[in-house]
Amino acid sequence: HTNLLTACKLCRAVIDHSIGQVLPHVSIESFESLPGQGLFATLTGLK
Repeated sequence: HTNLLTACKLCRAVIDHSIGQVLPHVSIESFESLPGQGLFATLTGLK
């Protein structure tokens, strides 16, 4: 999501680092961003 990427430097860094790498496909089940504190996500059953 464009707004998330512009608001979250960590999100942008993760995406930039992953470009060109072979990574498994995961589904994002939930996501919460806490400005200044990081983020929490559940990906395919893993939190």
